[in-house]
Amino acid sequence: MFLIVIDAVMRNVTRDRRRGIRWGLVGRLEDLDFADDLCLLSEAHGEMQTKLGDLIKEAGKAGLAKRKEDKGFKGKHKQKRTIYARG
Repeated sequence: MFLIVIDAVMRNVTRDRRRGIRWGLVGRLEDLDFADDLCLLSEAHGEMQTKLGDLIKEAGKAGLAKRKEDKGFKGKHKQKRTIYARG
């Protein structure tokens, strides 16, 4: 049931703005799902920050919430900037 809900949430997050990575000639890959893990994909730090904020907002509408101890995320990228999860 969780996967169905998170899939619907991600469709709402990506409906109007495509902020994923280029996939093929014209496609975009927005996220990867595996079991209860979700990996957001983006080509730019600002796009990732916005996507994460939109995800938290849409997840809240569906009754999901992030854990309080989750403050920020660091990915493997050259700039080593933190993506903050607010909400």
